[in-house]
Parts: sequence; C-alpha cells; structure tokens
Amino acid sequence: ILMLAFVSIGYGLTCTRVERLFEAHFENCLSASDATFLKVGVDELPQEKERTMKFIARVDAAINQGEWTPTQGKVLVYLQKDSAARALHIGDELMIHARCVEMEGPKNPGGFDYRAYMRMKQVHHQIYARSSDWKRIRMGGGWFRQIRGWQQQAVHRLSMLGMGEKEHAVLSALLLGSKQDLDRSQVD
Repeated sequence: ILMLAFVSIGYGLTCTRVERLFEAHFENCLSASDATFLKVGVDELPQEKERTMKFIARVDAAINQGEWTPTQGKVLVYLQKDSAARALHIGDELMIHARCVEMEGPKNPGGFDYRAYMRMKQVHHQIYARSSDWKRIRMGGGWFRQIRGWQQQAVHRLSMLGMGEKEHAVLSALLLGSKQDLDRSQVD
C-alpha cells in the first residue's frame, strides 16, 4: 500500500509539473498543417548559428479560431539570420507567423536524442521563421538587456587587445561566458 501511495503521489506531482498536459498549452491551438500566429517572449540569449538565430521562447498567446488565446508552454525558435534577429535580447516579445512542428527524434540509432534533451526542458515543438514572418512587438527592458550590453562591450574591448581569433574566443568564453566565437574544435 505504501508503494502504491508513493507511485500515486509521484504521478500526481508529475501531472502538475508537465506543461504539455495543461489545457492552456499552445499546442491545443495549432493546426496540423497550417502556419499560425504566436506571441512569444525570448527566454534565453539567442545563439548565432550559420544561417539562423536559435533560442527558447515562452508562448504567451496563439490565434485559435480567429481570436487570440492566452497560452503557456515553450518552443524552440529558429529565425533567419539578419540584423533584426541578431539584435534580439532576453525579454523581447515577438509576433511569429510560422508552422510549428513537433521535434524529431534521433536519425541514427544510438545517436544523441536532442528531442529527449529538449523534453527535459519542457520544449516539444520548434519553429523556423523567415525574416518576413516575424516582428518584434516589444523590447524587453530591465537588467538582462543592460548586462548583455556590458558583456558585448567587454567582448569588443577584448578584441582590441591584438590577440588571435582563437585566443580571443577562449578568453571571451572563460571570462564572460560568450561561447559564440568558439569553433567546433575548441568546444569539443
């Protein structure tokens, strides 16, 4: 009986913590094949990739049957890289018109399961939006933006010290946590 009680309590706690099970989760507003409008907030510092900017965003609202519906949940966002996408910061709010798809599992047997990794962060869907499919509707304020500005100034000052690119990348990563300039061999 004690074991059954522990299992029941564990199941109940899990159900109250898994956002995807909530009625207000944004996936309940998604069309299976059509693009939809989402209002999202940038929750982490966007990472610059080769052709995109990547970040996790919280979904605050979605269009459902022609009306904005308050929602919750998180989505992995890929934006086509341009000057507007590079200027995003934590706390910014965006309007995105794109097709939201569920994340795929590993393509190779025994390979890293990125989908399972993201599920641990409660992220089950991803979006890719071209530059014309999104717009920043509100700039986030507060101390995140200020700290990010100081970090960028420090990275710029480090670049003026006259060291090589690899040394600059390692020093920026160690001192400031700015890993975007590290190449693949330095990360591994």
